[in-house]
Amino acid sequence: MPVNSRTTANLTQVKYNNQLKRTVEGDDIFSQFRGDITGQNVLPGTIIAVKKQKGATKLYMGLVKPLTGAGISGRSPVSGQEKKLELLDYTAYANEFKAGVNVDKFGIDAVGNEPYGLLKIAVPLLGDFMEKFKGTHRREALNQRFSSNLVSAPSSRTLHINSNVFVGGVAATLQPAYSDTLATYATAINAAIPDTADASHQMNFAGIKLLEKFAITQKRIKPLPNGKYVVTVPTNQKYILMDTTSGLGSLFMASGEPSMNLKNWIGEWGRLMFVEDQRSSMLTATDSTSATLVWTYTTVTDSRPTAAADGWDVAYLLGPDAVCELELEALHLEDDPTVEYGREKRTAAFANYGDQLMEWQDGTDVMKNYGSIVALFASLV
Repeated sequence: MPVNSRTTANLTQVKYNNQLKRTVEGDDIFSQFRGDITGQNVLPGTIIAVKKQKGATKLYMGLVKPLTGAGISGRSPVSGQEKKLELLDYTAYANEFKAGVNVDKFGIDAVGNEPYGLLKIAVPLLGDFMEKFKGTHRREALNQRFSSNLVSAPSSRTLHINSNVFVGGVAATLQPAYSDTLATYATAINAAIPDTADASHQMNFAGIKLLEKFAITQKRIKPLPNGKYVVTVPTNQKYILMDTTSGLGSLFMASGEPSMNLKNWIGEWGRLMFVEDQRSSMLTATDSTSATLVWTYTTVTDSRPTAAADGWDVAYLLGPDAVCELELEALHLEDDPTVEYGREKRTAAFANYGDQLMEWQDGTDVMKNYGSIVALFASLV
């Protein structure tokens, strides 16, 4: 029989697509919430208050408490009965945060990489990495008082929990009471969270109404300049919120355009403006007598925490100045050419900042927080 002519394996042509694709990643809504502090102790009225300074590693800010007590009527003199102003102080911190990439500039490995343009995409990817982590740091501050980079020396902050915690579907009188002792407060949150959650603990219309009332009448959260609050909606909860029967879907269909230029706009009801948070965090609770709470964050990948019976999606009700971001050094890139005459292009991004919750200590187990509420809703499968 005749033998078919065939090319050798080395001569068989293969086509490669040299356009590298990026994985699908969610948009981070927290990049839209920042505004610079315009002067000493003057906040900007936006959700993320950014203060830039040089030559000092801390920022001290003051809060004036409102006057209390009774006034004086009739002919009684006011002299000697004047009221004293009471001030609360607040300290903001910053610390380094950095990351680097390594790509060959020349040599055999650089030749192999050249068709894919790794040198061109390494630095933009590094910038994306740093920006996504900033969103994570802001969520960490809202949940646990400080961003994780502030836990490291020399800032050496100790994490706690936002003094305003709301559990969806739970009566206002049964919401957790704040304590300066972390274990005590964590136990109170676990006690407020039902051991067996159901649909009543998800982000439905009843829960939203209770959250708005909780914010206005109990926590007295300061509204944004338009008189409203931003509520971030975890993607897992959006489909509950959008239900046309038990949720707000029918109202959102007629809500029109957003009153503010907000990413991931969903709709508006009452004093609440809803935006989807595709990178929301999750809280895993345990039994009602435990002091163990586990916070899970979506960082630089698109992997979100998995819905589970003991998992609670974290939403935020946000007013102005919810988080203070102290920036000592803006993001900058530096190259390290020290490896074999610069064979490796080693580039690192450096930043020096810290995110912290705007809370003011006002005596034992009393914390003043007028900017945010951490709202927990059952993450049922």
